[in-house]
Amino acid sequence: WLETMKKAVELAPQHLSCYTLTFEPGTLLTRRLAQGKLPPVESDQQWEQLDLASKFLADAGYCRYEVSNWSQPGRESRHNLAYWGCEPVYGAGAGAHSYATDGSSAWRWWDVALPRDYIAASARALPVEDGEVLEPAKARAEATMLALRTTRGISVKQPIPKALRDLTGAGLLEVSGDRLVPTRRGLDLHNQIALALL
Repeated sequence: WLETMKKAVELAPQHLSCYTLTFEPGTLLTRRLAQGKLPPVESDQQWEQLDLASKFLADAGYCRYEVSNWSQPGRESRHNLAYWGCEPVYGAGAGAHSYATDGSSAWRWWDVALPRDYIAASARALPVEDGEVLEPAKARAEATMLALRTTRGISVKQPIPKALRDLTGAGLLEVSGDRLVPTRRGLDLHNQIALALL
């Protein structure tokens, strides 16, 4: 893990994404895990690797601006920030995802995934496979959860909901100026924040 990060930093990229390994259902990796061809990844080991990444990348001049993303100062990914800020995104192509909002409710939809099926669907109509409507309460909760994945956090100009006050007491969130932001521990344990909000 450390050797991989050292080699990456030697290339001097402006941005690095360092995600912990997730076994997603229906993937070859998950099938190999189920067959005993791969060892499981212990959660303590994942935390240790994330902790090592945080320290090593900070020493190399990278700022952690999101749960799994670091950048040189001022070089954060605009695409990622748009996603975590719930800004409208139009995805075009096989398997592309789109998102729209009117400021209250939100809509999310995705295109047919397989290229040949996408092309066939495009000849007849819009190649949308499925989607969902997020009612205002769910859209707000999701927007808050995604914003709290970033070091920008959310504005505290309005009262902080009890669930977030509890997370502040647990050391996962803190007030910084007029923002509620995740602590280093909150970035590492973001799933706890997501569970409290959703």
